[in-house]
Amino acid sequence: MQARSALTSIVLAALAGAVGGCAGYQADLEAHEERVAAEHRIADTAMGPIQYAEAGSGPPVLVIHGSGGGFDQGMLLAGALVDGDHRVVAPSRFGYLGTPLPADAGPRAQAEAYVALLDSLGIEQTAVLSFSAGAPSALALAKRWPERVSAVALLVPALGPTESPFGRLVMYMPFLFDMVRGVGDYGYWAANRVSRPLVFRLVGVYPEVAAAAPREEREFATRMLDEVHPIERRIDGVETDVRVLRALADPDLADLEVPLLVICARDDLLVGCTPAEQIAGAAPQAQLEHFDRGGHLLLGRHSVVRAILREFFTGADS
Repeated sequence: MQARSALTSIVLAALAGAVGGCAGYQADLEAHEERVAAEHRIADTAMGPIQYAEAGSGPPVLVIHGSGGGFDQGMLLAGALVDGDHRVVAPSRFGYLGTPLPADAGPRAQAEAYVALLDSLGIEQTAVLSFSAGAPSALALAKRWPERVSAVALLVPALGPTESPFGRLVMYMPFLFDMVRGVGDYGYWAANRVSRPLVFRLVGVYPEVAAAAPREEREFATRMLDEVHPIERRIDGVETDVRVLRALADPDLADLEVPLLVICARDDLLVGCTPAEQIAGAAPQAQLEHFDRGGHLLLGRHSVVRAILREFFTGADS
């Protein structure tokens, strides 16, 4: 009921924004389109074209974005949580922005696409950092191609059906995708402008948690919400994520050879800590770190998470 009320409020907010006119909308959308066009590259791989961005030098880290993301979300996550002495490679997953959606878009096919991208970039082995719905393909990569992966860190992993009312709203109400396609970029822009606290709830964060976070982490959260634009070029990927997550069984990680770190927040409104605990329980040598507060974006915890990742990746590289 709480989740449905939040959705209703966002729809009403979007309508209010529409009634109020579209001042600034076109300029904002054009700015996002220009940003995406300027920052990305396209790799011509054995699995077809893959959109990605990269930055830095040093040991590589493949950053796998969550739902609603793309290469830009991956680069945003890396900027907040990965030390600068790494080579960051952030692809757009199937159905996001400039990476086409193939007939088989399951976790193993997506993992094969990562291998093809690494091959095209001359990277023999990499650490992996995944966020939210990026977890299934990150685990598939580590299980099927362990020689290509030095370590895997899963942030707030989504893995199978969620117990969260907000997560279930997205997972089990397909009409939402028709609604998003209907209102498009303008509907999201209006809702994000008029009703940001409610938008925060639908991305798994209590508004008061966001308000209490340090300034740079509030700016990170704001950018993550804003950079869902252009949403119409990401919705195929989001819908694919939901289909994949619905179909996942309990993880079989007993034979996982790669070092695994799992991080979650108990107040995460989308996935909570249950998937992280299931993953850590299934992998014999997994390291589990959990916070009581921080939500799906781990707000207020970035400095600690950055330090944990630094120690984890350094140990894997040594």
